[in-house]
Amino acid sequence: MPTVQLLGHAEAAAPAPPAGEDRPWLHHQWRTVEALRDHPLVVNACDTGTGKTEAALRALLLPRLASGSALLIAPTNELLLQHVETARRFVRDHGLPHHVEPVYAEALEQRRRALDGATPRKGATLERVLNEPSALGVATGTPLVVVTNPDIFHYALYHAGYGPHDRRNLFAAFVGRFAYLVVDEVHYYSDRQLACFLFYFALWREWGYFQEGRRVAVLSATPDGRVETYLRRLFPEDGMVAWVRPGEGGGPPIPTLAPMRVDIVAGDLEAWVAAGGREALAGWLAAGEDGAVISSALWRVNTAHALLAADRRFSGALARLTGAETRAARAAAPAHPLVLATPTVDIGYNFDKPGKPRQPLDFVVVDARYADEAVQRLGRAGRVLGRAQTDYPAHAVLLLSEEACAELAALDGATLARPDFRRALAAALPPRPSLAAYLRSYAVLEAFRPILEIRRQMRADLGSFVDGLVRRVQETFAPEGSRWREAGAVALWRKQEVRARIVRGRDRADAADFVDEYLDWLRGGGQGPVDLEGVATALARDPAAVDQLLLPWIAAEHAKWEALLQFRDAFSGPEAGLADPRHLLSGADAVRYDLLHVVANFETQWFPTRADLVAACGVDPGEDCAAYGHLLRQRLAQERLRIGLSYRESAVEPPVWFSLHARRPVALRGLQLHGADARGAAVPLPAEARRALAGDWVPLLLVREADAGIFRLQVQRQGVVARPLDVAFAREEGSGERCWAVLGTAAFTLDAALGGYFRLRERREATGPIFA
Repeated sequence: MPTVQLLGHAEAAAPAPPAGEDRPWLHHQWRTVEALRDHPLVVNACDTGTGKTEAALRALLLPRLASGSALLIAPTNELLLQHVETARRFVRDHGLPHHVEPVYAEALEQRRRALDGATPRKGATLERVLNEPSALGVATGTPLVVVTNPDIFHYALYHAGYGPHDRRNLFAAFVGRFAYLVVDEVHYYSDRQLACFLFYFALWREWGYFQEGRRVAVLSATPDGRVETYLRRLFPEDGMVAWVRPGEGGGPPIPTLAPMRVDIVAGDLEAWVAAGGREALAGWLAAGEDGAVISSALWRVNTAHALLAADRRFSGALARLTGAETRAARAAAPAHPLVLATPTVDIGYNFDKPGKPRQPLDFVVVDARYADEAVQRLGRAGRVLGRAQTDYPAHAVLLLSEEACAELAALDGATLARPDFRRALAAALPPRPSLAAYLRSYAVLEAFRPILEIRRQMRADLGSFVDGLVRRVQETFAPEGSRWREAGAVALWRKQEVRARIVRGRDRADAADFVDEYLDWLRGGGQGPVDLEGVATALARDPAAVDQLLLPWIAAEHAKWEALLQFRDAFSGPEAGLADPRHLLSGADAVRYDLLHVVANFETQWFPTRADLVAACGVDPGEDCAAYGHLLRQRLAQERLRIGLSYRESAVEPPVWFSLHARRPVALRGLQLHGADARGAAVPLPAEARRALAGDWVPLLLVREADAGIFRLQVQRQGVVARPLDVAFAREEGSGERCWAVLGTAAFTLDAALGGYFRLRERREATGPIFA
């Protein structure tokens, strides 16, 4: 077990605080504000715990920004709420006129109710929040500091997620309302999410907003070099982007991080807790220390919680900070001596302990796959900026793979500065997935969605403004070329609008416009005798053929492309409504959570209806769910089920079906869940869970066994979940085949990474072997 001693870290003080400031400024904070005077975009890349958010807020003191509205984007709602409090305190302490408004789903719903039904649509409520200060109870003309999450920003910018009556207004509000944008923890975002911000920067640039004095601050303690590449493409001129990095001059040092001992351990969280971690944690708590346990996996957090909760030494000391907890429970969690958390606290989260003279967290136990994860999670402990005591040593347990521990073994006993340890971690741990493949393919397609709307709204004689934006997007995302050009992308999004009307049952007659495209899709099967002329005749004459063939295909295409507009990369599967009196999943007696997670990790008594659950357990999870259950026991690690899928095709032969559905994003309806134990043996699932997906069109990328090797490699690199998918064919008994699938928007990420390989394989298979 290598042990590394990390030196304390300090940031240089600014030469002198501005007039009227009674608190010291760090040099990087002063440099950030100064850089924003004459640079459109400033990247603050200083270390975790050094006050980057404070640096960004201090730019509101600049004359050009002091009277304008600001938009601050935080990657999680937990961090968003902390930034709201920080911004309100800053505005109050400096006498600024701004009103600070949190904007996330729950807050918007509260605003909607408070407006007495005057704005029944969520989009209309959001538009009023942004454009009508009187709706917030403040005077007309009051500048705002809107603190929101990237989901809402994405849906407003890309004309998705809100009704057609509100999309244009929200786009205009987010583009035109703000003089200052702060993007916090930019390293946390995926390729899809980064592309959204780059598009926004490109729009401001091309429309002259930066020349008007608008500014952007980008914050990240662990910046990715690839982000710098894209920013240089977007702003190739000198003087457009300023970087503020640690260690670049300044006054006397101000401590920001305490010294830390890091024990690097091979293994998993639950194994560490069971093998002696309980004793270590109990000893640290007995010594009066506070700490956190942070893991990427919710099931590991809950397993560790169950092990600790059964020990009387932890009575009253434990709290969980996870997505399954209620808002109130998450808000109260940091006050407990030991917090068990998922990555919701990775980025910038501050475990405040009011009245404590030293760092809020004295110790952390964390697992990590990537170097930036490790740096961020270790950085939750030992944060001493502004604390009276700065030399109390922190300590950490860093849980890594066997291979990473072997790479770091030579560091045993070393004393390192934080940057040196960061470089060692970067060499030992795998890199984050590449951004390039997605940005040069589907990110270009996504960007053409708002561009289509802009062309619709803008006068024809102003088309050059849109043309410049198109060129800037292409030069930034795909300078070597993209599979998507404006004409093809715009045509796709126009068709998607028609598909949406057909799927909703409003314009069935428009289905005839898709016959040729459907026939071209069938022709692409190319592996069997498909009577295309007969299909075309049936579609022209027989409404039943339209119902059985064309409309399901239109619905599948609609579901597939609609998934691309969803912001989060993970598959948002069906929810289960649960009674949880033993608090196995969360601290609440009733909870709603992802059904696939529940089936895999808990023994559950299932009920046919919500009313049956309420009658049997006396609690109501609220709203309708796909299934209802009573959590009985969390499965041990070796008992966890592997959740797979099955699909039965009744009309098409295997060669044709796989040609149409494999190696490309598609959507299937009729998927059923099945379970297997650690040895691969089938485990029956209750009907309520097995059929939870059957009625939905589920977007996915499917591969056969011939492609499974490279597919698994990319799944591992991209950090997504692949599930077995058993496909059976009714026309050929015994013709079932085990395939693999990635669900949801991740299908497009995998296709971007593997599309070239897939097309090459298809060309080779079409031509067959060539013998000299």
